[in-house]
Amino acid sequence: EVELLVVDRKGYERFDTIRERLDKTPQIALTEGEAEGAILWEELAGSSAAVPEVEVLPEDEAKILYTSGSTGLPKGVIQTHANIVANVEEVWDVISKREPLRMFKS
Repeated sequence: EVELLVVDRKGYERFDTIRERLDKTPQIALTEGEAEGAILWEELAGSSAAVPEVEVLPEDEAKILYTSGSTGLPKGVIQTHANIVANVEEVWDVISKREPLRMFKS
């Protein structure tokens, strides 16, 4: 169950189209602009709330990536913390041997 959704203005508008189908609406943090019931990301990021201590295991879910749906409906693909570390290690092995080091993320 989603507790917090961080979106830009376009993402907020898209979320608004499905809001009524949810059992519980998450807190919305906007990266830009304003909307009723939403807070600004800067306000949330600048808060001084203590970070909770949580045990995170390598096999725990870290994020869900959504496919484009090029061969059917888009699907959520779960990535574990171990999977992310393995991906970074593989990429680093390639890019660390290049001069100069450049990285692009979209």
